[in-house]
Amino acid sequence: MNEISPFLEKEQLFFQSGSRMSVAERKNALIKLIALLKENREKLFSALYDDLHKSENEAAVSEYIPLITSIRYLIKNLRRFAAPEYAGASIANFGGRGKIIKEPYGNVLVVSTWNYPLLLSIEPLAAALAAGNSVTLKLSPLSPATTRMLIYIINQCFKNEHVTVAENDSLEELLHEKWDYIFFTGGIRMGRIVAECAAKKLTPVTLELGGKNPCIVDASADLQLAATRIVWGKFMNAGQTCAAPDYLLVEKSIQQKFMNILRKEIQNFFGESPEESPDYSRIINQDHYNRLAALIGQGKLVTGGERNPDSLYIAPTVIEDIHWTDPIMENEIFGPILPVITMDSLDDVLPLIGRRPKSLSAYYFGKNRKNMKKFMNSISFGGGCINDCIMHLCSPHLPFGGVGSSGMGAYHGKASFDTFTHRKSILVQTTMLNLTLRFPPFGALKKFIIKLVTKAI
Repeated sequence: MNEISPFLEKEQLFFQSGSRMSVAERKNALIKLIALLKENREKLFSALYDDLHKSENEAAVSEYIPLITSIRYLIKNLRRFAAPEYAGASIANFGGRGKIIKEPYGNVLVVSTWNYPLLLSIEPLAAALAAGNSVTLKLSPLSPATTRMLIYIINQCFKNEHVTVAENDSLEELLHEKWDYIFFTGGIRMGRIVAECAAKKLTPVTLELGGKNPCIVDASADLQLAATRIVWGKFMNAGQTCAAPDYLLVEKSIQQKFMNILRKEIQNFFGESPEESPDYSRIINQDHYNRLAALIGQGKLVTGGERNPDSLYIAPTVIEDIHWTDPIMENEIFGPILPVITMDSLDDVLPLIGRRPKSLSAYYFGKNRKNMKKFMNSISFGGGCINDCIMHLCSPHLPFGGVGSSGMGAYHGKASFDTFTHRKSILVQTTMLNLTLRFPPFGALKKFIIKLVTKAI
């Protein structure tokens, strides 16, 4: 028996008995969770620094503030989200009315990842709990300091009641259990394994993956503004962000001017020596460092390229003269290296983007309204921005998720509650009358009426 099995058996009995957590119980649990996160804020910031060299400011902006905001949004709207919905009925159900019950799936497995270990662990956990599920959380061993803090907070908050952490079970072992829902955040390779295991047991799954996110800059763009926002979006967390721009497509007429602005903006952010900047993160481990270091050397170096294996440092790096077939364009980079492809026009590159696997995000910088429409309507991607990067993730009114190989399903805001909720449809039929037209035997009158209906509809 796995370590997690007794918890699952207890929770299965809870749901099988017809028991459910009330909305008040869920809200109280979320309120307690926020209190513990706030109480341990400084320790969480310290852990994020130990794991990824994240500054307190970056940790606050990219993880802590979005997380607290997200949980508060759920608390504020939970009663409305969880309330039954009433629906109309068709003419065939004359006299009846429809009702939709918001029902938890049951036992949910949430698998988080290391690059934003606080946000990407607790946000889906809070959403699953808000929907009334029990939650087993699998944390990443690659961010050990943050993992230790989260285990402490969760144990303090929930005391193994409806929420637990799978500390010693491997993901492979956990996938052999019977889950009612799986929420996975991570890479495409592992996402395929999760999907295959889930399919064998017909378990619904959300996959938050990644991909090679294009970022387009055409001649109509505000180049200074574009450079500022792209540098922030790409090099935050040393590029280890699933929604970060993965490669730039820059119109030829403005490329050299834009490269100069981009170089200066990197310096404005991180100084002459980013390695000494308190605001620049590090690569998570040696394997990822080696993989990224091997990508440098292609094309023409615009800026960066410096690295230090002892501190897992790779400078913010921009490389131009890159072609679609170069090795750096094969897989998601997931690091502080930004390749640049020259384009003659947006029309030339849209078909090339469209032939690639669908990305998690995409970005367009420019003021040309025709190009904006082409960007939005001509290529498929999970979500994105016009004249910004990453910030679509911050709105509770915009579902966040991938499409195709970049994932399936979405969360954030109401979409978070909906993801972990089964909408159970009920028809409440009147007993005051009984239309017998649907029942045999079908005599001449019934046949005549049915024929009239089939001709009329």
